[in-house]
Amino acid sequence: MEALPKESEGIGAYNVAQFNKALQQVGPFTVLETPTRRFVFFAKYEPDGKCVGVECCKNYIRVINKETGEIYEAPIESFQVTPNGIYVKDAKGNEHNIGITAEDGKPMVVYNNYPPEPLISAQGPNGSFWYDPETGKWHAENAQLLPLLEAFRAGALTQAGAGGVITKPGDNIMNISGLGGSGAFNLPSLPPEPGMLILYLCMLVFSITGINAILGRHAKRHAKKRRV
Repeated sequence: MEALPKESEGIGAYNVAQFNKALQQVGPFTVLETPTRRFVFFAKYEPDGKCVGVECCKNYIRVINKETGEIYEAPIESFQVTPNGIYVKDAKGNEHNIGITAEDGKPMVVYNNYPPEPLISAQGPNGSFWYDPETGKWHAENAQLLPLLEAFRAGALTQAGAGGVITKPGDNIMNISGLGGSGAFNLPSLPPEPGMLILYLCMLVFSITGINAILGRHAKRHAKKRRV
């Protein structure tokens, strides 16, 4: 995957070259995301008594229909890189033609005979790439992406259970924002009520004054001892 500049020289060509360099560093990509589908390439450890170590790992393809929730998964029988993208034939005999284009600077995915869709993100073990349709900008990150959902703006909660690790929207107890949440760390720094705020400030001034008075007494005692 790479971007092509409209002009061979200038700031645009320089930015495209830097972006392609970033893509090489964060790739290869194992997850491709469109508005309606997610393509995942991964490996499963399936020992059969004959294989040893990595020989027991089988490559899989998973296609998730985000509109219906349908998940298709099958071992990969053959994998080929084509001029337009990749061609995968799975063990069930189904073919997956995944073409990637970038007409007018907009990354698009063409899957089999379905209409083209924007490639909104791609992720791999070394980083991620995402495209913002509103601004038309591409972004390469040396990090993984959280779901770009409004629900995750308040925070994310990651828990591990019997089914694995799950990240879901929720109040992050380490998010010291004072915008809700019942976690011990998610407390406002100042009382919201005016009366409580005045009382808080009075106690703060009293505490500082008391500490200064105590330190002053200790300083005077030490000064007297030195004179004696």
